[in-house]
Amino acid sequence: MNRPLLISCLLASAGSISAFAPPQSSTVNYAIGRRRSTTPLFSAIVPPPEERSDANPSTKFGSPLSDGLKEANRWSIGFLKGTIFDTFFAGEDRAYARFYALETIARVPYFSYLSVLHLYETLGRWRRAKYLKLHFAESWNELHHLLIMEELGGNDRFLDRFLAQHIAFGYYGVVILSYLINPIFAYNLNQDVEEHAFSTYDEYLKENEEMLK
Repeated sequence: MNRPLLISCLLASAGSISAFAPPQSSTVNYAIGRRRSTTPLFSAIVPPPEERSDANPSTKFGSPLSDGLKEANRWSIGFLKGTIFDTFFAGEDRAYARFYALETIARVPYFSYLSVLHLYETLGRWRRAKYLKLHFAESWNELHHLLIMEELGGNDRFLDRFLAQHIAFGYYGVVILSYLINPIFAYNLNQDVEEHAFSTYDEYLKENEEMLK
């Protein structure tokens, strides 16, 4: 087993997922990009509020979520976990397969965001290169996590590939529709997916701390 490779992926995934979590549990604040650096350099380039009304997809097209919608997102991810992941990817010897499935699915939202943003750009509805670059970079980051899990044998079984890829395909359409209707809803759903992934990695790290040293 390539332990350094696994550890690097787990730590990178945990770090990126931790960074994804919104400050002070405010999904809307995170989704509309209100997190700011305190460095003078960054502060100097932040535009005033009146110029940020359409600075990102959420402020342009989104609306705040009710607690009911947030709970619906959490429930849907919990349902998927309980019916699919805890059934087909359970057991100590299934960790890499579970990670492979998670990383396959985790890439999908960024493809969906890019599809919608390219559509908006084509129609002349909204053009901001920043978010195209950002979401592509996020998908590229997830790709490297996926490649590591494939290298570790997470995709060896046909059934694992079949399940992960077909869930990802369906998820792609769901996120596109969600992003078209309300980007904040789509970002919130992705947050729940990433939090589940973080919890999975964190549990694995704690249970296998000695082995991974």
